[in-house]
Amino acid sequence: MHDRTIREEGQFQRIMKCAPTLLTFYNIDRITFTALAVAMKMAPATLRRHFVDIPALLGYLIREHLLEINTAIAAIRRDTPNFFQLRRAAYLTATRKPLGAHTEIHLLMLNNLANLPGDVRLPLIELQNAIASALAPPGQADFVLSMIENPYITPRRLEAIVATPEYTWHETDPAPQPDEATARLTIPAPKPAHLGPLETIDPDELAAFHISAAAAALHRAVRGPPLSQTA
Repeated sequence: MHDRTIREEGQFQRIMKCAPTLLTFYNIDRITFTALAVAMKMAPATLRRHFVDIPALLGYLIREHLLEINTAIAAIRRDTPNFFQLRRAAYLTATRKPLGAHTEIHLLMLNNLANLPGDVRLPLIELQNAIASALAPPGQADFVLSMIENPYITPRRLEAIVATPEYTWHETDPAPQPDEATARLTIPAPKPAHLGPLETIDPDELAAFHISAAAAALHRAVRGPPLSQTA
């Protein structure tokens, strides 16, 4: 990107300041590019000189946000005691407001990242996965990330969950076995019935059966029930 002039830098800083609030309030599927530019008190052509469309703007905002999170986490070295816990605390500091709610840009990422075009979304997901791998031991990053993004889980509650071994059940615990009482109540599967050899039917008897059935059906249709049923 070319160096911005003083005027362009002022426009860019206004976009960075106003766009997260506007996109969070209106959502990206309820605001047009022109309406976004007018809300920031600039011409659409001015906004387009910086970003070609809303997905490009949103992708840039999310990328800068993830890079800030990564910088905060990378500042805590792996040789630091309890470095995973300290990194999770740094993640929460970068993504939460003082009272615990998500920041506007982080909420914007959670609500819209999956709906961005592939060329914008995939690099951001890779960066997000790299950050998640720095928050927990291998194999546990996805679970920790899902917990840390839950707005109803406080930092203390998060660490209490992570400290319990049950949250790694899918990796460490064997499959549950039924106790002795349950085993006694288990109904055994029925044994398959023994099937004897198939009996062969004489072709002449089969043909005579079909003829008599057809004759009985014709008799009922024309004259009522057969004589054998009226005797």
